[in-house]
Amino acid sequence: MSGFNRVQLELSGFNLFTITDYTGFDPEAASDLNDPTRIGLDQYAFPNSRIFQVGINLGFQ
Repeated sequence: MSGFNRVQLELSGFNLFTITDYTGFDPEAASDLNDPTRIGLDQYAFPNSRIFQVGINLGFQ
């Protein structure tokens, strides 16, 4: 009789949340590195992406 003999579920995440008092999108933002007066401003900058990964590994007999 054939069927499953192994099931493995994998979950992972990256950059899910940031703990800070900063009220903008991203405390590490730098929209214009060539202008030293604008380093750290998040004007026209996008926040870091969040990554969610799900994997499943099935074994059959």
